[in-house]
Amino acid sequence: MRLNSLKNLPVFYQPNAEIVGKIDHVVLGDDFQIIYIVLDTDAQGWKMIAREDFQLTAESLIINDLGKVKSYLYGEEFSVYDKKIGDTVFDQNGKELGRVSDFLLTLNSKRVWGVEISAGLIADFISGRVKIPLEEISWLNTFSGLTAPGKKEEL
Repeated sequence: MRLNSLKNLPVFYQPNAEIVGKIDHVVLGDDFQIIYIVLDTDAQGWKMIAREDFQLTAESLIINDLGKVKSYLYGEEFSVYDKKIGDTVFDQNGKELGRVSDFLLTLNSKRVWGVEISAGLIADFISGRVKIPLEEISWLNTFSGLTAPGKKEEL
């Protein structure tokens, strides 16, 4: 699942079968795992929940204990998502494959397994976006990466 598609998913409180908010954004650590998710709870404002305190599905974020939902004061975050979105990715021959447009997440492990690469509007429309497993990319500097020889799949 694309990380960006989590935005606005409902937050489902299972014990009462009630929607208590929606996902605003996800904060990733340097290990490419979710650290926490920021929630928009309307009545109570911004909240956050740590990765070990929720389940994630394609339809919703599921919580079983409202006591695990903590207060969140918007501040500066150092999410890998913000650092790597827009990075240029090159192949071994120096060919620019495109820019990182999103991360691909495994829901049950709450871990990024790959990146989605955009080569531009027309190229994406004609050929589709490419997904590359995370282990096939070496982040050699703060704004670009290099792929290892390997298979790239079209989305």
